[in-house]
Amino acid sequence: MESERKELFIQSHDKTIREILNTGSYHYVVPEFQRPYSWNTTGSHRQQVVDLWEDLMDIIENKNRDFHFMGAMIFAKKPGDAKTRIIIDGQQRLLTLTIIFAAMRDVIFEIISTNKRADPAVKAYLERLALSSIHERVIAGFDENTGDEIPLIDPHPDDRRFFLDFIVRYRKVDGSYLLFKEKKEEWKKIRNLGEVMPSHIKMWKAYEYSYRQIQKLLFHGDRRKIQDLNEVKDRLQNLFSSLMDSLQVIATQAKNEEDAHVIFETLNDRGVELTVTDLIRNYIFSKATTPELRTYIRDQWDQIRNNTLRKMDTFLRYYYMIFNGKARKKGLYKQLKDLLESKIQKQGIRSTLNELLWYSKVYKILVNPPERASKKSKMEAKIVQFLLEHKLFGVQQDFPLLMVAYKLYEKDQKEEFAKILEFTNSVIVRYLKLLNNSPSSLEKIYGSLAYELNILIESGKYQSFESFLMQQISEKESLKEFLDTLQNDDLIRSQLIQSPITPERAKEILIALTNREKGIIADPNEVSIEHILPQNISEKWIKSIFGSKLTTEEISKKRKELEQYINNIGNLTLISLEDNERIRNLPYDKKVEYYRKSMYPLTKEIPLKYSKWNTNSITKRAEELSEKILSTWKIELHG
Repeated sequence: MESERKELFIQSHDKTIREILNTGSYHYVVPEFQRPYSWNTTGSHRQQVVDLWEDLMDIIENKNRDFHFMGAMIFAKKPGDAKTRIIIDGQQRLLTLTIIFAAMRDVIFEIISTNKRADPAVKAYLERLALSSIHERVIAGFDENTGDEIPLIDPHPDDRRFFLDFIVRYRKVDGSYLLFKEKKEEWKKIRNLGEVMPSHIKMWKAYEYSYRQIQKLLFHGDRRKIQDLNEVKDRLQNLFSSLMDSLQVIATQAKNEEDAHVIFETLNDRGVELTVTDLIRNYIFSKATTPELRTYIRDQWDQIRNNTLRKMDTFLRYYYMIFNGKARKKGLYKQLKDLLESKIQKQGIRSTLNELLWYSKVYKILVNPPERASKKSKMEAKIVQFLLEHKLFGVQQDFPLLMVAYKLYEKDQKEEFAKILEFTNSVIVRYLKLLNNSPSSLEKIYGSLAYELNILIESGKYQSFESFLMQQISEKESLKEFLDTLQNDDLIRSQLIQSPITPERAKEILIALTNREKGIIADPNEVSIEHILPQNISEKWIKSIFGSKLTTEEISKKRKELEQYINNIGNLTLISLEDNERIRNLPYDKKVEYYRKSMYPLTKEIPLKYSKWNTNSITKRAEELSEKILSTWKIELHG
């Protein structure tokens, strides 16, 4: 039987911005599956707003060309609403153009407000240009059904309120014009309160940059009061007509939103910069067959996005690894889509979203664990301690395994979950912090373990983590070799005693060791790493160790010998931020006065054990610490 071929009904036409951004034509809506505003004016990424302005300058000032082609824009009809179009591709460009028009409107209001004695006829013209031609035609229109003013473009839900308050709005409560400087004060207030999202910052920067560019264009850098408004009027006319008539696009219209989703996905295959999250969101929303289901999907997706702390691409990759064992970044969207399609066919869209939501909640717990146990139980307290320790180490490659292992916690097998957490923390310390390997190499190992553990738990055949791990070792030679290395205490001890360690890694280990021995008392934000033998070794320090009768040449030689011990674990300890500032290069007999008062036991014990500080002291303390570290983060497997 010949397979059916889906025909996409689309129409494409060359259009100017005047033909698109006009309240007499359509109201445009950015759908939930699109991303919030993302165009840049600064930073290391592509500066799209700046690029657009350079193209405009080519037309306006340099007169190098008569038009600028802005590419294709794709829209879909909204069912039952002849006036509304859904933006499938082009929202960033349309929103940026709206921002530019809003900046132009606000520049005109500033000119009118600050030039009281200018020709009334010219001022009246400028006011009509700002209100009738710009604001009412290309920024916001009149809704004859409600009587309200509505923006021509309804941006992403994350940006809607900000867009209305800072781009669309142009009047104060008393009816007077809201000037740029007043908007800037409002912006500073909400920015200081932390009530803005990254997309709001980008939107404000695009607005502010455009406002400054228009000022430069009109006044050529001279911001003093204008003597001749006629010249400014001519420049504004030129800018407005260039924006409306010299910017051209190919506007493509799909028959319905289903076709639009297909087009959106195809765009990614053609090189459009869309993230895995953008595409998966689009794919999931394409499954909404009713308004109620669309609302359900949106609510679930918002929760998932919030739980993953806007690291959706990373979360989705870990989720895929649980069911496949590995995930390549290249081609991840197709892999995820195939997985989700299979799940949706078997269990439906709601159950699939519920599963994603559950994993996202676990992801959130792993990233930001609770500060204390919710129940008075030694096991709960132990789990919280391990979670906080894991957070301190800042490693996520084991998240797929831990996300699966959390099922054991919810099945009231909390001790088993604790064992897996303890194992992953020991791997982090031994493999990453002490042997100084790359964390990326762990992902393959943990992906495979997560996949196998998930099958075992879901089948009801899980017995214990040790038996699971021994089974995996018997089947995977590479895992056996990996764990054999991690159980080699002599190798790790030698590395720790003889080789330097970065202060950052030493700080993490010493904090974690303190927390393990004495409870959770060391806050990473309140503690510093102290070099007992200072990083800048003074002549006094050298003579205190080797004697006072050293020549200049001998001092230089001894300094080089000592420098090898500066970043040895035995020479590093924890100290408060305040004390660290006070004792940087003090001699040892002065430093110990602070050590005795320290709240950190590993530091407090130094004066009790060492009456003087030299290379022997450093080596001896390194040996003592290495034994504590190896016994705290041990890996013991018995087969």
